[in-house]
Amino acid sequence: MPADTKQLISDNFMKLLQNKKLEDITVTSLADYCGISRQTFYYHFQDIMSVIEWTLQQVIETAVKNSSAQKDPEKGIREIINNVLTKQELIQKMLNSPRRAEFEKMFISSLRDYLKELFRQKFAGSALPAVDLNILLQFSSYGIMGLIIEQCQQNRFRPESLADHVCRLLSDRILPDPSQVANRH
Repeated sequence: MPADTKQLISDNFMKLLQNKKLEDITVTSLADYCGISRQTFYYHFQDIMSVIEWTLQQVIETAVKNSSAQKDPEKGIREIINNVLTKQELIQKMLNSPRRAEFEKMFISSLRDYLKELFRQKFAGSALPAVDLNILLQFSSYGIMGLIIEQCQQNRFRPESLADHVCRLLSDRILPDPSQVANRH
């Protein structure tokens, strides 16, 4: 029952967000909309930001689970970007709210956790120093977040195109094949 109630709260939060600004959603208004008591809300979540954090974690966990089942890192990147698209409205409202910094920190943390698992699989058995892995995680997390935020803000979110670019970057295929470049000229 607790997971169902958490999901109920999260789903109803997303419904409220369609018609309200984030800062206008209170625990009381969300609990009333869900048909639960404030006490029940507080049993499951500390505040509105914890609802957002849990919602984002569910998106990331689903992407990680789906990615792991496929054993293909590129499909995993596509999965996470496509899942983010389902929360585009949340992202846009968070970016326009006074809590933007909190949201960005949560988003980076979720991306970092996902990429850490992805890179662990990709670099298994390699001699990649921990400091290099950490730098790669930071660079990739902030880079992907920046791209997603920019596309959401400009309302031109194209998940497949973004996924293709990110996959090329992360898989060492950023530079085109020299033979293909020569054929273009």
